[in-house]
Amino acid sequence: MAETRITESFEFKTDVITAYDGSEQRIKTRQIPRHSLSFDYDAMNLFQAQWLRGMSRIPQSDLWYVPLWCRPGYLREDFIIHGKSLYINTDYTYNFEGCEWIEIFVKDDYLQSGINLVCRVDHFSDGIITLRKKIDRPLLVKNTWIFPLFKFSVKPSTSMNYVYSNGTAVTLGFEDLLLEPSIHVPYKYRNEYDINIEKFNQWNMPSDIDGVEVLLNSPQWLEDGSVRLQIDRNINRLDAETGVFIYDMKNYSTYDVHSMDIYLCGIKKINNMIKFFNRRGGKYQSFYCPTYANDFELIFDVLPTSNTLYTKYTHLYKFYANNSRKKKLIVFTKDWHSYIYDIMAYSHEVIGGIDYGKLILSQPVDTMLKKDNVLMISYFNRVRFDNDTLVLNYESNVIANTTLVMREVDDT
Repeated sequence: MAETRITESFEFKTDVITAYDGSEQRIKTRQIPRHSLSFDYDAMNLFQAQWLRGMSRIPQSDLWYVPLWCRPGYLREDFIIHGKSLYINTDYTYNFEGCEWIEIFVKDDYLQSGINLVCRVDHFSDGIITLRKKIDRPLLVKNTWIFPLFKFSVKPSTSMNYVYSNGTAVTLGFEDLLLEPSIHVPYKYRNEYDINIEKFNQWNMPSDIDGVEVLLNSPQWLEDGSVRLQIDRNINRLDAETGVFIYDMKNYSTYDVHSMDIYLCGIKKINNMIKFFNRRGGKYQSFYCPTYANDFELIFDVLPTSNTLYTKYTHLYKFYANNSRKKKLIVFTKDWHSYIYDIMAYSHEVIGGIDYGKLILSQPVDTMLKKDNVLMISYFNRVRFDNDTLVLNYESNVIANTTLVMREVDDT
């Protein structure tokens, strides 16, 4: 894993009130997420070290235009001198949402010189950035980077390290002022997902169920513990500190709290994750997500007319039958398909002298499920994010990782 040098975060604010029956009332008190960045800086000479120490002393009332170094754009065709229109790769259009200024960096490998151009944006159209003023030099696809500029204030720095007398290492944080922009990128780029991604949603899950979105990202299992589960209950512990205590069981449901490490490989996946989080409003709106664990082991093939799944674990009914709500399950097959069903009841049945667990579905399966073709059967939970902050750790401008914590809810 590469060392993270740039971190970007989006933060909503949601008040949550949980009733005795487990239902929640959620109020979104911040309509636009706070946007923050942090950059790790290493001074290579005395001037840079002094600049970093000076930046750390800047009053928070001072405003700075800061490039989003982690979210550049690229030309898709060479720019002709004295023009105003930059034809950019549309995969990176969302990076410029809300910005009114851009910085163009040109690296001339022949002369070994870098040139920076700061330009005011007039408007965005489909794949085109139109500038207020003409640029008096050509720009080539091969050596041009375009960075969006946003107005930030500098967060107070906590500490810095003196590497040696002329060197300094510090992490500087910047907070977006969230000024209402006068121009926007086209609607489809700032609100719609880009689903044209190779090996994304490999099991062909639906994008939504009855109007409720589905999180289509899956964990990569890069290391042990990439997916974690905590079991929670809606209870009160009554304890007078005398040694005697009792539990007030508000209901008999258990609630899964899943944590998943997600690697976002490619700018499309990064942007889709930001859009998904923003559309949920942090903790405000719920969605569906599989557990990506083998929660049930299928024993027999399931015929299309059957609504019963038999499992090896007999005592499922002891732990799930008293839940006040029923769950969904999702069947992942080895030929990259998925099937979602509602669980109506848990039971068990003796077949050939062997006691098997029994799941009764609300409807018959719509295709034959052969046990040899089933990769895993997972719970398909209705969840919300357990915190209001999305943190993206960039390993490059097209690779980032994040940890999603999702809490099961009783939304209907």
